[in-house]
Amino acid sequence: LTLNSGLVNTTSSNLLTLASTASTNLGSATSYVNGPMAYVMANNGTSVLRFPIGKSGAWRPVIVTPTHNTTTAYTYTSELISSAASALNLALPGSISKVSGVRYWDISRSSASTDLVSATVELYYSNTNGTDDKVIDYSKLTVAKASSGATAWTDVGGTASANSAGSIVSGTITSFSRFSLANMSAGLNPLPVECKTSV
Repeated sequence: LTLNSGLVNTTSSNLLTLASTASTNLGSATSYVNGPMAYVMANNGTSVLRFPIGKSGAWRPVIVTPTHNTTTAYTYTSELISSAASALNLALPGSISKVSGVRYWDISRSSASTDLVSATVELYYSNTNGTDDKVIDYSKLTVAKASSGATAWTDVGGTASANSAGSIVSGTITSFSRFSLANMSAGLNPLPVECKTSV
């Protein structure tokens, strides 16, 4: 799958699914999968699964890099959610002062952890398309993770590449769920805050 121009609109019932032998680029701000996307992995070893996803004018791809110990096929599904991670109202660990006020990623696997050795996720952020992610202190950026039904975020760590626009590779994980950019407790990343008004 090579995305050069235009959007591919998908829904949970009209899902774009790539086979385990397929490959794709990461798209661009003018060409991405506008909605959820799935990728099958049937590899005993490590695979790099690129999801050129976005939503509401924001191109925010994600790369999932799982390691399996069998050739059994499992399906990974990723979607950018255009809602504040902070609005989920989950408790923050002491190492995190805030999560994103504009978006998060929902990444799932067809079987929670069967035959999964480990994985990382690489989340992309930007200040030029969609609402600015407000990364101004990238050395203090981390990745927060929260499974469905969780009452708190977990800091899974991460290494970011730059301020303003770039990506962050998470620490090692062994399950999938919701992921958000997060500011370390000593960091200066606004992320930005979610604004509410009253009348």
